[in-house]
Amino acid sequence: MKTMSISLPAPLNHPLAIVDLETTGAHPGVDRVIEVGVILIDDGEVSLRWQRLINPEQRLSPFIEQLTGITPAMVADAPRFAEIADELQTLLQGRIFVAHNARFDYGFLKSEYERLGVQFAPERLCTVRWSRQLYPLLRGHGLDAICQRLGIANEARHRALGDAEATWQFLRQSCREHHPDTLHAAFVKQMQRPSLPPAITPERINSVPNCPGIYRFYGDEGKLLYIGKSKQLRERIMSHFNASPVSARNQRLHSQIRDLDWQCTAGELGALLKENQAIKKEQPLFNRRLRRVRELVAVTTKEDAQGYLRCQFSAFEKAGNKPLALFRNRSQAKAKLLELAKEHQLCKKLLGLETGKGACFDLQLKRCKGACNGSEPPAIYNLRLQTALKPAQIRSWPYPGPIGIVERDEEREELHLIDHWCYLGTVRDESDIADCLENPRQFELDTYRLLVRAVRSRLTIRQFPGN
Repeated sequence: MKTMSISLPAPLNHPLAIVDLETTGAHPGVDRVIEVGVILIDDGEVSLRWQRLINPEQRLSPFIEQLTGITPAMVADAPRFAEIADELQTLLQGRIFVAHNARFDYGFLKSEYERLGVQFAPERLCTVRWSRQLYPLLRGHGLDAICQRLGIANEARHRALGDAEATWQFLRQSCREHHPDTLHAAFVKQMQRPSLPPAITPERINSVPNCPGIYRFYGDEGKLLYIGKSKQLRERIMSHFNASPVSARNQRLHSQIRDLDWQCTAGELGALLKENQAIKKEQPLFNRRLRRVRELVAVTTKEDAQGYLRCQFSAFEKAGNKPLALFRNRSQAKAKLLELAKEHQLCKKLLGLETGKGACFDLQLKRCKGACNGSEPPAIYNLRLQTALKPAQIRSWPYPGPIGIVERDEEREELHLIDHWCYLGTVRDESDIADCLENPRQFELDTYRLLVRAVRSRLTIRQFPGN
């Protein structure tokens, strides 16, 4: 770190590099940098402005062209990142890396340097967090909102040097508007370094790739403590060791960690599926919610002698092929039916929530429309019940047979095999598909909810013949 000035408030009393990037997209593992803008600050004043267009070695989408004004012709003859990497690293050496939403810009530069086999880990200050720290009562901490609020002109929005300049103007103005003690406290909070467990070395952490996947923490004698997932493994693992205040539970976890490992996936869905499956199978000590494997409770309906649908509770395995809705336990099911009874004026007796003869108690309070005494026709009540329960209903499988959901990144492609909302496994080789499709089908509620979202996404889906 270069020499700091003690006559200026933090962070201006440190050498800074205000950085902004323009990129081909939002994903560091796949997309690339197309422009870098850097403003160096020494003793609270600008000492250098530096900007370079970068050939990303991939196409620019029309959206990025329109957003930035950068065209394929502008980057066609520009240097590749590898050609400017040394110069940029020299500029940033020994300086605090400052950016608006620093995680984005830092993540992209880290990925670019990783492709070159170079470690990139500067101290960082995020001006989005800085704005939230110093202006907690104001809404909107994006660069546009800040510029509008403070009257900062940004004549080159979504160009790297223009946005870096706006970020610098905001940082400088915020330092003028706040007491040095306030600035110092905000600066110290952002600069807190992670506190690694004694058994985990910085080199071990640096070896973790910043890609999607799952990770495991182990305690004494290899006891499994925790399984987690992330789209950016290294950053998520580091967040466990943040020096800011943490819960008592996290402190206990931190004190017991002796080792860690990880598995990379091609995307977020793969990480979610593997995490869910691994937690239920391996039962780590500190994963509470997902490790619970209980018999699901199904709500089914049966028509009574008067033609009204009555709700019944049963174990999912005994519900046959017509469960109307699924819940983790009977209490959750009853709570949901009580909520629907109140919202839709459904009869609590027919919902299975009240017993006894005669009409339900809510009829006297005009909270029931009279299905329990025959004043509401069965067809109308049944339709209202089915409509009310529809959001909680298990969706029909929309395919004639099993499917594979494709995820890929620069290094791997994975096929997640699914049949009737049951996760069969993930393969990376076509030769493994047939065996994976023979895996047993076991419905699991957490997996079902993940897959409902996945089939609606833009991921590629391959269909396979049914049995």
